[in-house]
Amino acid sequence: MNAGGQRNWPRRVRALNDRRTRLEEGVIFVEGIRHVIDAVDAGFEIEALLVDPTRLRSERAWMMLDAAGQRGVEIVQLNPEEFTRLSSRDNPVGLAATVRWQPQDLRLTEPDLRYAYLATDDVRDPGNLGTIMRTVDALGAAGLIVHSGTDPGHPSAI
Repeated sequence: MNAGGQRNWPRRVRALNDRRTRLEEGVIFVEGIRHVIDAVDAGFEIEALLVDPTRLRSERAWMMLDAAGQRGVEIVQLNPEEFTRLSSRDNPVGLAATVRWQPQDLRLTEPDLRYAYLATDDVRDPGNLGTIMRTVDALGAAGLIVHSGTDPGHPSAI
């Protein structure tokens, strides 16, 4: 496990709070055991897995970290202060990731009209958009169309 590497990870994550940076780089910040494991299981390219071993208690998360490390994914160990600086949570669980992700542009793809899509218009609160995204996923819809409003890559939406 890398002990922080050369990159200043709290600064990197703060940079990803900026929508322009997320869109230009195609990288988002994902925090939490379930969210990170879901991103890994879905096959997204992981830039780095960030872990605070003093906080992370999930055996499943540790198994995922071990398997990801064996596949060559960069795993960065942060101390509690560093992890707290990058976390947006009051009580961080000790697992986060920077993930390569870009929303699909429907102008460039052909949606499969056999499946349901949900469209939003001008949802301003990223937490509300996140709730909608999780609901769309739980219902098995093919996708979410975000017409305007908040950025679906916003850390609070993810």
